[in-house]
Amino acid sequence: APTRENKDDTSSSQSPISTREKKSETVEVKHSSPKKPSSPSTHNKRPPVRTQSIELDSTGVISPWEDLRNDDTDTNYIAFEIVGRSLQLVKKGSGGLNELSALFTDTTIIYSALRVTCVDEQMSTRAKFVVIPWLGKASKPLARARASTVTPLFIQRCDGCHVTMRTSSALEEVSAARIIAMIKATGGSHEPRD
Repeated sequence: APTRENKDDTSSSQSPISTREKKSETVEVKHSSPKKPSSPSTHNKRPPVRTQSIELDSTGVISPWEDLRNDDTDTNYIAFEIVGRSLQLVKKGSGGLNELSALFTDTTIIYSALRVTCVDEQMSTRAKFVVIPWLGKASKPLARARASTVTPLFIQRCDGCHVTMRTSSALEEVSAARIIAMIKATGGSHEPRD
C-alpha cells in the first residue's frame, strides 16, 4: 500500500522535498585546566562540547526531526535559527521547498532539512532527507563565523539524512533541480519525481 508520501502530493506547485531531529547536547567553549584524576564513576562520561560560547540545546532539534521523518505527519521541512544562545525551530510545514526557500534571504542564517518523496519502477515510495544550510550574504559577521561550527553539529542531529548540501548563499544553489540531481547521485532504485 502507498505510504504517506503519496498524500503529500496535494499540490503540483509544491516541491517533492523534506527532513527531522535528534539528541540533545550542550555546545560551549573549551577551557584548559589542570588535569584531575578521574574517578571510576566519571571516567567514561563524555565532557560537554563547547563552541564559541553558544549553548546549543539539541533537544530543540530532536522533536521536529522525528516529526519530519514520521510517515504519519504532513511535515516535509523544518528550519532553525540561532536565537540568543540556542538553536531554535523557527518554522516547519508541508509546503516543501517552495515554502522553505522563502526563509532564505540575504540577512538570514537557516539550518534546515527537507523531506523528498522518491519512487521506484514499481511505484513504491520512500522518503529521503536533505540537510540544507543557508548563509545569507548580508548576515551578521559573528553569526556567519558561528555557522562554520554550528552546521556540522546540526548535521549530526539530523541522523539518517541522505544528502547534505554545501552551505549556500544563492537560491539557484538550492533549486529543486539541484536537490533532485544530488539525490539521484546517491544511487538506489527510488528517485525523486521530476
